[in-house]
Amino acid sequence: MSTLDPIFRGDDVYLDGTITKNGTAQDITGCTLWFTLKASKSDPDSAAILQKTTGSGITVTNAAGGIYNVRINNSDLASLTVPKTFYWDVQIKDSANIVQTVDSGTLTVNLDITVRTT
Repeated sequence: MSTLDPIFRGDDVYLDGTITKNGTAQDITGCTLWFTLKASKSDPDSAAILQKTTGSGITVTNAAGGIYNVRINNSDLASLTVPKTFYWDVQIKDSANIVQTVDSGTLTVNLDITVRTT
């Protein structure tokens, strides 16, 4: 389980990750990845604060090396009104349709002071 560095509401953030098994990077060519951010672990996916998937917020930057990046846009958390620690995970579905959670943890979102973007 990973604790990500705190981020600020209203910032554009890139979260980089590498999918490994027993310390060896896994080839994720053709795989689908999901990043989900929730207020509570027991919330249904429909209540997620934020969801990203391959091609829509998740970019595979080096498939053979298992490297991907999740982009949180400045507008994704704009409605947040208090600092909050959220729960997140990354799941992957491979070419054999096997789904696995490959990482999870917490992410604290702090309120920004300057809220303008223009």
